[in-house]
Amino acid sequence: MRFELSLARKLMRNRALAWSSTVAGVTAAVLTALFITLQAFPLSGAQVVERDLGRFDTKADLSAVFGLTPGNADLVGTITSAARRAGASDAMVSVTSLDIRAAVLDPPVTKYVEADWAAGPFPERFSLVTGRWPERPGEVVLSGSMWPGGETVSVLAGNHTFRVVGTADDRYSDWETVLAGRGSFAGIGVAGVTAYATLYWGGKADRDRVVEAVGSAIGAPPAELTGGITDRRTELAREARSSVERFPLVHRIPALALPLLSVLTVLGLTRRRSSDSLAVLTSLGIPRPRAVAGVGLAITAWTMISTVLGVAAGVGLGVLARRIVARWKAEPLPELPGLWSPVGQLLLITAAACLLAAVVLGPRRNRPAATALVRRCAAIVTCGVIVFQVARLDGIPQAMLLTGTIGVAVLLAAPDLVGGVIGRLPGTGARLRLGRQRLLHNRGRAVAAVAVLTAVLAAPVALLTLVATDAATQEARSVPLVPPHQVVLSGVGGFTQPPPPEAVEAVTRRVDFAQPPIRLRLAEGVLAVDTPEEAGRLTNRPLTTAEAELLRGGGVLAWNDLEPSWRATQRDVLLTGTARGLGLPLTDGGIVFTGVPDADAVAAQQAILDARLDHGLVGVHEAPSPPFVPTTFYAAVAGLALVALLATMAVARSQVGTLRTYLGRLITIGLPSRWARQVLLIETAVVVGVSTLLAPAIAVPSIIIAAWRIDALTLRIPWPHIGVLVGAFYLATVAATLVASRHLRATDLVRT
Repeated sequence: MRFELSLARKLMRNRALAWSSTVAGVTAAVLTALFITLQAFPLSGAQVVERDLGRFDTKADLSAVFGLTPGNADLVGTITSAARRAGASDAMVSVTSLDIRAAVLDPPVTKYVEADWAAGPFPERFSLVTGRWPERPGEVVLSGSMWPGGETVSVLAGNHTFRVVGTADDRYSDWETVLAGRGSFAGIGVAGVTAYATLYWGGKADRDRVVEAVGSAIGAPPAELTGGITDRRTELAREARSSVERFPLVHRIPALALPLLSVLTVLGLTRRRSSDSLAVLTSLGIPRPRAVAGVGLAITAWTMISTVLGVAAGVGLGVLARRIVARWKAEPLPELPGLWSPVGQLLLITAAACLLAAVVLGPRRNRPAATALVRRCAAIVTCGVIVFQVARLDGIPQAMLLTGTIGVAVLLAAPDLVGGVIGRLPGTGARLRLGRQRLLHNRGRAVAAVAVLTAVLAAPVALLTLVATDAATQEARSVPLVPPHQVVLSGVGGFTQPPPPEAVEAVTRRVDFAQPPIRLRLAEGVLAVDTPEEAGRLTNRPLTTAEAELLRGGGVLAWNDLEPSWRATQRDVLLTGTARGLGLPLTDGGIVFTGVPDADAVAAQQAILDARLDHGLVGVHEAPSPPFVPTTFYAAVAGLALVALLATMAVARSQVGTLRTYLGRLITIGLPSRWARQVLLIETAVVVGVSTLLAPAIAVPSIIIAAWRIDALTLRIPWPHIGVLVGAFYLATVAATLVASRHLRATDLVRT
């Protein structure tokens, strides 16, 4: 073994081998950094306890059991007393409502939480910034950036006022929040305000006894209470599931495939030199197994060194990325995740791939034909697995796994595809002929480069397509409640309820509408209007002659391709005269004003607010919220795109190092260095071109199949973004090739 180690040390002096191994280092660095970054988003079990349980040990959510109103708010005391009698000495009941909002135009969603704040129920979550905690009914502490300054705050359209005694910071949320003193909810004199109760208790009280006592006190079966119970021990034991665990394509599939492919790329880039070294060593009488061991140890040593250095660099990049995430993330970051598992997996796969490389270097005869046969059989089996996965696909995670399987099938077929492309390259021009001849002579190197570049490019392309499809799906579902240029006056329950007269008076006194109102009615749940012209006004376009005649003839018009806001809640419309003729009962609904300018719509909202009426009585057009895509997806796309760019630069640089001797020969016989660089660019262009064709073939079909199999998905392929990524991919490759080859000269023949 001493001879093999000595031989490996001498072979490790080769610069081409050192540069080729940087592919493994780059892959390890970005995968490690990506793992650390993605683990910065989910909360740890201890943080969930801080946020949801505070100083207590158990929480029982009673929202599914009963609802609270100011009229029955005395149940809070009843529940607290029952829990304490059952042994829960440290018991508290909080009251939470989303109905209590500031008296401002278009108020944001606000969370009202009533508790004994002076006792510090959530010491790690809420911290007092100014003033003191509320101690009496009607006192509140405000959290958020929306609240105006002052000693009081007006809520519920100005019909109720709280006394502000301080401000607080919420470490776990950026919502607008009202932290109210005990008894504040019972003092609200506005109808329609609802809330729910949550029971907290600490200590070692028997949970079943507490549940039974509380159920008896409020007249609810204990079984209805147990479903909403959370305890400290369970939350602490529960592992946080980030996108790494929930979505395989984000990290798990790349972490398995890319280290293996990077090692195979190192093997492919150094294959010709390794074969030459083996030929020289065996010609000197050294047994081939010992020569293979020395060459394999050299490749393994450089690959493992690069991988370890890459992991170290990835840890630094990940820590830096966590600091960037911490600047805008509303919640605190969890502790730095344990790296033994991902790093151990990375090193294990790399070492196993190096062992496989040594095995590949071993035998000399009958290997190409046998290997090709095994590879093609594996590709056929993989296609069968793809068919099986398509038949069972019913979710995004399965689509991600399908992407990985398609990738395996394409990469198994890559040698045949690359050979076919090289064989069809045009032979016109000396540079093209020479580049083609070099690719044919070193097809293994080209296949290895195509495999790794295809894989690293397919991952971000697939994730980009998935993100775009998710956004398109949300956009298709997100429909504004009120169409453009319309104002709807109704009850708080929506347009199926008539508005109170004071709301109509307040709005019509403030706004001079250009067109008469449309009074909506419902006939057995079907929307009814008086004339076809009114139906056309609701759709913001005149009805066609056929549509109008259908209504006048006593028919029912479907909203199929009409205004989506009405179509989202009402499938059909008919005339009130038709309903009366059929004997259908008509009930009054809302009132709609059409052709309303935006300024008049805002004035209508302000009129309701000034009249101290519920803001839900008036509806105006609001653009849907932009699609929400988890930030971890964007982080994963950025990380995988970085892998692609750095990997292609490393491969390009390694190609130059591997071919430096050959290019030096070209320059030695009198060819200009620019001519040699052009030959190198032709080879690189073929490799990158094939990779950019195969990557979408891996990435896009799985998302198309998912959209076909899952009705709720709306397919969107982001070709502009994919084009930018591919353009950056090409640019990085060309730049790395030109920079690495700028000093090519004849002396390279001697130096290497």
